[in-house]
Amino acid sequence: MLLLISDAAQAENYEQISAALKPGATLGLSHGFLVGHLQSSGMNFRPDINVIGVCPKGMGPSVRRLYVQGREVNGAGINCSFAVHQDIDGKATDYALAWAIGLGSPVTFETTLVYEYRSDIFGERGILLGAVHGIVESLYRYFRSQGREKDDAFLDSAKSITAPISKAISAHGLVGVYEGLDAAGKDAFKRAYCATYAPAADI
Repeated sequence: MLLLISDAAQAENYEQISAALKPGATLGLSHGFLVGHLQSSGMNFRPDINVIGVCPKGMGPSVRRLYVQGREVNGAGINCSFAVHQDIDGKATDYALAWAIGLGSPVTFETTLVYEYRSDIFGERGILLGAVHGIVESLYRYFRSQGREKDDAFLDSAKSITAPISKAISAHGLVGVYEGLDAAGKDAFKRAYCATYAPAADI
């Protein structure tokens, strides 16, 4: 059984759902929040079921769009992690990998449901969502320091996040964006990359 309802609905309905599962069933989750809820409530999964996770690294519309795109472009699916939380019959890993393949995932890596929900909370909710706000705020202050008017500084800050470059990265990946630049653009990219991450030779 794949339990793909919201986090709040999982927490509210878990006991009723758990009671309806037959012994030997497999419970599939798309992220690990239910594990966190159960642990914080002093509960556990039933010991007579498999519990697996297959966690796409994107939201539902992206998963579907890239799955469909994968019909034409090999490897166009969305990457995902998989986790085996309980394996009562030795088949849980097979079930999880089959589910990942069914999603069209070109890259699947192993994790645990605990690591998955912690990385989601701190990475996606804290860093990604929080960082986007911080980046826009920093850009706004930078543009204002360069003499731009408030409205122009705001628009340029927002465009830096939502403009065509973000769509290009989503469609072609960062390498694809880099390869589409002219010589001057590639040089600027290398300088920015090297100042942050690595020597130019690594690109």
